[in-house]
Amino acid sequence: MERVNLLSFTGSTQVGKQVALMVRERFGRSLLELGGKNAINTFEDADLRLVVPSALFAAVGIGQRCTAARQLFVHESMHDEVGHRLKKAYAQIPFGNPWDSNVLYGPLHTKQAVSMFLGAVEEAK
Repeated sequence: MERVNLLSFTGSTQVGKQVALMVRERFGRSLLELGGKNAINTFEDADLRLVVPSALFAAVGIGQRCTAARQLFVHESMHDEVGHRLKKAYAQIPFGNPWDSNVLYGPLHTKQAVSMFLGAVEEAK
């Protein structure tokens, strides 16, 4: 078996456990990004001129990647205002066929991904 300095894996916690065991067997080092939800925390003194564009970019501006933001925790004093601003910002994002040069964000890639997304929306409601 060829030795590598570091094994990097991004994915589910379940598969990550298997990867970690295999790397540990050979006393290797690993960098694991597992099952994260990549949250953004917004505190009471946050500048809303920065919160909304930052949250939007973190969620869709970098594409469908494991590092995309998936949760936004907002202080209750600004909850409604952030929600209103995000709704307006998302309305400007062209969703659709990712091969269309006018589209910024494409569809989910599997039925399971769609199901997980719809479940998250229902849970949020």
